[in-house]
Amino acid sequence: MVKRFIQIGLILTIAALFSTPPVQAQPESYNHPELKWYTIETPHFFIHFHNGTKRTAFAIAKIAENVYGPVTKLYRHKPDGKVHFIVRDTDDYSNGAAYYYENKIEIWATPMDFDL
Repeated sequence: MVKRFIQIGLILTIAALFSTPPVQAQPESYNHPELKWYTIETPHFFIHFHNGTKRTAFAIAKIAENVYGPVTKLYRHKPDGKVHFIVRDTDDYSNGAAYYYENKIEIWATPMDFDL
């Protein structure tokens, strides 16, 4: 009897796992064709940004170059090639992520191009 319950439970668990569709919290594949993208190149970075985030992108470029020397000296490591920053404002929140295996940093930033 117990063996039968275990078998039924296992079958139901497997069925539940294979019957649910995959879910993503943030689909990164969503394309925004309305955005025009630009790139700033500095000695150590590429900063990719779209219309409306220019001021943030230039601030990132300045700060990143200022800290590049001290950080690479502290860790005794320089990245292979230039690091890519991606600045975007396509959502109603700020967030970010660093991908060490791609030399990429992604920042969701609210544009600072407005008068206070």
